[in-house]
Amino acid sequence: MQFTAEEQRSFIKIQFARNVSVQEITSQLSEACGEEAFKERTVRKWVSRFKDGENSTEDLPRSGRPASALVPEIVRAVEEKMTVDRRWTCEELSSELGISEKSVHRILVEELKMRKICARWVPHCLTQEQQDRRMGIARLLRHRYRREGEDFLHRIVTLDETWARCYEPELKSQSAEWRHEGSPTRRPKKFRQGPSKMKVMLIVAYDCEGIVLIHAVPTHQNVNADYYHQFLQSHLRAAIRKKRPQRLNDVIILHDNASSHTARAVQALIDSYGWETLSHPPYSPDLSPCDFHLFPAFKRPMRGVRFGSLEEVITTADRCIRQAFLSNPTGGIQKLPERWNRVIESAGDYFEGF
Repeated sequence: MQFTAEEQRSFIKIQFARNVSVQEITSQLSEACGEEAFKERTVRKWVSRFKDGENSTEDLPRSGRPASALVPEIVRAVEEKMTVDRRWTCEELSSELGISEKSVHRILVEELKMRKICARWVPHCLTQEQQDRRMGIARLLRHRYRREGEDFLHRIVTLDETWARCYEPELKSQSAEWRHEGSPTRRPKKFRQGPSKMKVMLIVAYDCEGIVLIHAVPTHQNVNADYYHQFLQSHLRAAIRKKRPQRLNDVIILHDNASSHTARAVQALIDSYGWETLSHPPYSPDLSPCDFHLFPAFKRPMRGVRFGSLEEVITTADRCIRQAFLSNPTGGIQKLPERWNRVIESAGDYFEGF
């Protein structure tokens, strides 16, 4: 069943008289009229007119659709709409101004030189002080790299904790499919699923040469300062002595600013080994190789797979971590100088594509 625009306006008038909200009117129209239903903007416009005393449901008379939409009046009208609200869609502007969606798009792109961009997610809303600190640390590290060269990077052992779960849903991008030209255009459905509650905490340490250590934290054990101290003392130092004996007394530790990492006892232990802690600004996963390089890569092939036990999760995670490093061995610590430059260029803010 189809409904004319005037019938929809009459319905809006009746529902307005009954004190029904704009959102509810829009929902009712959508349910009854489907794709032909007025958008919320149009409903709001007519409710406003009825509030101002308008009684007629007829649309205001127009001078007729111009032969071409690219006349100065139409271009100005589109520009005025975009000045008030930059989230207008081409479909909404087309309905509002009485021109085709193609003309709206042409005006926006060719006449107004506009382009549509989406917001990007960032880990934290950085204050100016935090941005200044990020830029200051990036400058110091870049200067040191230029002075000491590649040996500086090869001394770094970066480590962090992450969860490995018995089930982690696939990313939306992992469900993308290639279709032939004549294939159905309807997209496949993907139901939202939550991650499994069965999980194990892994502590992963690696350097430019490869994985140094993958350590599974016992179930129900929190990685607090005491446990992290024990891990460094009993596990990491032993692994470095075995795999990197030439670096045993010349290590630079790169970990984030979690309280367990910055505890006084932990720092004292690191100092007693003759090791160094690399400066790392707060809220900076873009400067942590574990976060921007290794963890996303090893978790991707595990997504969508259901594991029967934590032991199976640990075994698979171990294999995927090592494969992730081998597939891109220079994408982590060796990328730090480039990322320090990007932080400086962006004045301490997060940079695109981190």
